[in-house]
Amino acid sequence: MALIKRSNLWWIDIYHNGKRHRFSTKTSDRKKAEEIYSKVLFRLNEATLKSQVEAESEQPVGQKESHISYEEFYEKHY
Repeated sequence: MALIKRSNLWWIDIYHNGKRHRFSTKTSDRKKAEEIYSKVLFRLNEATLKSQVEAESEQPVGQKESHISYEEFYEKHY
């Protein structure tokens, strides 16, 4: 993931779900480009988390993965 200057404009170059995406921030101001870049990353993370939650909720009951710490597992089983 990167912010790259091409000609006079800043571009965002990222990989998401195994695909490369490149697009212009349409600004020559680095601070504005960094703000746009941060928003893009935030939205991608939100979308990824949302799709993970939706995928988990579609699993049949009893097949959901349990997320417990090693300490909790150890206390429960030993």
